[in-house]
Amino acid sequence: MPSTTGSGMKVSIWARASSRVCSTKRTDSPRAAPIATVMRDLLDWVEQQFRAMGRADARGSAVALIASYQGVSPLTNTFRDPDLMTSEVHHLEHWFDSLTEDPTTGGDDDDADE
Repeated sequence: MPSTTGSGMKVSIWARASSRVCSTKRTDSPRAAPIATVMRDLLDWVEQQFRAMGRADARGSAVALIASYQGVSPLTNTFRDPDLMTSEVHHLEHWFDSLTEDPTTGGDDDDADE
């Protein structure tokens, strides 16, 4: 598993994990339960990574990350525009960088004491 120090988490891990998950709209589909298991495992793993970073909002951050990637994937496919994915990856990289500033607020509170 990738490191969580600094901005070491790379968005490509989500690309690899999510590329193996096919989407389905029907909950009664025979594929729905295995897909839900894969997505739940992914969500739990991402949450653990945010916890390892000291994030108080680990579950919410995990949902936001996965929702962001899962949301841009069909848009990129539908519009056949890889720049959409590239743009979202850059957005997520900046977000990761901001998360490493302070684990509870996303800002640097160390300067407040000086």
